[in-house]
Amino acid sequence: MNRHFLVAMVALLSLVVVSNISVIRTTEAQPFTAVWFEAFDGLTAFDDFAGPLPDHWTIYRGSPEIRAAGGRGSVLSMTHPLEGGELGAFKDGASTGLYLSNPVTANFADGMIEFDIYFETVRESGASAMLTFRMQSDDTYYALRVTSTRDWTCYFARYFGCGNWRIIGTQSGLGVFPTQAWSHVIVTAGGPRFQAYKDGVLICEAVDETWQKGFWGGIGLQNNYYGSSFYIDNFRIPEGFQWTTYRGSPGRNTSSGRSAPSMFFDHPSELGDGAPFADGNCYSSYISRPDIRCFTNGIIEFDVLFDNPGGQKAFVTFRMQSDTEYYAVRLTSTNDWECYFLKQHGWGNWEIIGTQSAKGVIPLQAWTHIKIVINGGLFECYRDGYLICSAFDQTWLIGTWGGIGFYSAYNRGLFHIDNLKICLAR
Repeated sequence: MNRHFLVAMVALLSLVVVSNISVIRTTEAQPFTAVWFEAFDGLTAFDDFAGPLPDHWTIYRGSPEIRAAGGRGSVLSMTHPLEGGELGAFKDGASTGLYLSNPVTANFADGMIEFDIYFETVRESGASAMLTFRMQSDDTYYALRVTSTRDWTCYFARYFGCGNWRIIGTQSGLGVFPTQAWSHVIVTAGGPRFQAYKDGVLICEAVDETWQKGFWGGIGLQNNYYGSSFYIDNFRIPEGFQWTTYRGSPGRNTSSGRSAPSMFFDHPSELGDGAPFADGNCYSSYISRPDIRCFTNGIIEFDVLFDNPGGQKAFVTFRMQSDTEYYAVRLTSTNDWECYFLKQHGWGNWEIIGTQSAKGVIPLQAWTHIKIVINGGLFECYRDGYLICSAFDQTWLIGTWGGIGFYSAYNRGLFHIDNLKICLAR
């Protein structure tokens, strides 16, 4: 009997180890049914191009126009002049480009950009569409290149004046966009991190620690390959989340060293070490829109900054059954504590699940990027790309109450979060 029990335990541990190695790859490979982004700075914009080109768009090169195309009644048409030109800067005369005028997005730093795109030009002839953002000038900015041509790739690039540019980050597979069909593009920009999705599939990403916010044209669109044509519809910079404050006074804060506000969670009391989300001494809040109470599989990403050296614990909750029943990740910057996943069973009843990190993994007073990957009963937490803790729970439940939240749980603790992204997997 003992021998059989030992064999079973070894098999289970092997499953956990193997699964944890691959869980992030498995989850990120799935198409995402939704991507949401919260930058806490309030920039929003929307244009369905249902009439004349609005005043907030400035035409910079060529002749963008509104017309019926791609099976839709009114879209933005971007056609390149026929005399030539390939991969030129936004100011290049042989291109078609426009940007969102001040003050709509001139100071855009972080957020999400969405649009529909339709490549009219057949694949072999060449088609290259550029989304520009964080524009310092007409030749200094970041860009996402998407293409339907079979021997090209999609990628992020940085343009830095006088015709100089370079690819940053990963490149997609060949010819990822279809011709003569609509596709939906989502771009997230948060601090130095950019990601692009096509119809819910991550196609390329980049990290550039030298990033700056824009102050010239903000966000633009460009056609920079000769003889090609594409259409844009339903261009949107969506508003952020709605939050329900449950305890204390979490809120937006402008003193965290970022170019735009972040959200802070304080803990003014001397009490409450390790208390649950519902404890009266904690600052706690959860996302009430979008409705992610039944969040099961996906990715939660954000930047975190611990702002008080006297003791630091930040909790991220998910799959919440109630204010005292949920899963959580405990993050800490204090040298003699650890980061881990836990399962809260009710008031005063919780257990650590899975592995625990080395001590003091989150630096004090420095922005750190956290990625939490959730796939069924497999959980992983990454700090700046490095796995710090993981867990496996074969009895996992779907949340029904608060969805995803944050709270402080140590006396005099204070932390900030920024650039929160939630990707919901199928």
